[in-house]
Amino acid sequence: MTREPAEYRPLILWTIGMTALTVIVFWCAYLVRDALLLVYISTLIAIGFSPLVRLIEKQKALPIGSRRFPRWFAILILYLAILGFPRWSARGSRSGRRHPPCSITRSSTSSTRAGSRSV
Repeated sequence: MTREPAEYRPLILWTIGMTALTVIVFWCAYLVRDALLLVYISTLIAIGFSPLVRLIEKQKALPIGSRRFPRWFAILILYLAILGFPRWSARGSRSGRRHPPCSITRSSTSSTRAGSRSV
């Protein structure tokens, strides 16, 4: 039951072809690695926000026409909350006061510079 070398030829050609195809696929993936990384991170974020979106969908505080908010509306609420929170928190304390202005004035910086120039 010895096989002829001609019987191995299709198997060898298939192996070489699959190896070449694998190298080409990995090379193309390397070329678009930035886009693939963006898709990967976006997928992780979407999976992470999924329970929160589901919670917003099933809320019962604001009854609208149906029993649930549409999924697109729940995602929109989440986006607005994420984008609006930094602006809301950057406004300062609850009393509405802002941080005091910087105490460095132009005259104090110019006198320091003039004093440091003397040798």
